[in-house]
Amino acid sequence: MKKLLKLLIAATIVCLTGHGVSAATTENIEAKVLEVTGSAQVKLTADSEAIPLTVGMSLPAGATIITGADSEVELRTLAGGQTAVQANTTASLDELSVDRDNLGVITKQTAKLSLRSGNLISTLDPNRKSINNYNVRTPKGVAAARGTVYAVTVSQTGTSVATLSGTVTLTPDDGGAPIIVDIGTGMIIGSDGAPTTTSLASLVQAEASAGTADGEGSITKAISQAVASVSKAVSNPEINSASSTSTGAAATTAQTASMLAAVVKVAAQANPTQAAAYTTTAVTAA
Repeated sequence: MKKLLKLLIAATIVCLTGHGVSAATTENIEAKVLEVTGSAQVKLTADSEAIPLTVGMSLPAGATIITGADSEVELRTLAGGQTAVQANTTASLDELSVDRDNLGVITKQTAKLSLRSGNLISTLDPNRKSINNYNVRTPKGVAAARGTVYAVTVSQTGTSVATLSGTVTLTPDDGGAPIIVDIGTGMIIGSDGAPTTTSLASLVQAEASAGTADGEGSITKAISQAVASVSKAVSNPEINSASSTSTGAAATTAQTASMLAAVVKVAAQANPTQAAAYTTTAVTAA
């Protein structure tokens, strides 16, 4: 009887599989280059030669982006996911994929990047938090987020994360406990490997006192770059469309503008001396 029951179950599974009940699938996607300023190159594979990066290019997983001085690249890494590769940065796209259920509905979208040096500004649509799986690997650990605006910097002085919207979780490579970097907070891991988490305002003040606000790996600079990056999401229709939802274009623009206003507020609180400049950048974009 048990043998007969097993045969019946197996036959039922085969029957269902043959009549349209398909398993969930994972498919590879590509990032799209939305904007290029200055000189930037890309290696499409680890062994390929670097070629100029141009607007409209599609970049597969495995590609490495290299920016020069005074250059910047805006990427659409996910639907509703924008990554700004700042000047003097080397970063690779390790994984780009979407998972679909058996009805074709996207249940997860994944972007995994590695930041070798420089700075990345990531803007993730909070309306897609339930399906976003986005992270940036650094030499000190992985900074992961779902619906957030945050900056990750890798320099000779260490690794830093600055969160201007939402929450970021950094999981250290040394097996230590995950570090939560909440909105308005920054985290720095220096050359000694010890993490310091405090308010962005405190970090900006410390850099001002030390005269390093414009230096390599500066949190102050990363905040300004984040404001500029989110502003581009409002002013550039193609970038803005990356956040398109079923609520329509007008609602999407309003949501993006609301995110920008929130980011400017956090940035101004962190660095009051630049509040007017941040506001001007946002108003000009809107």
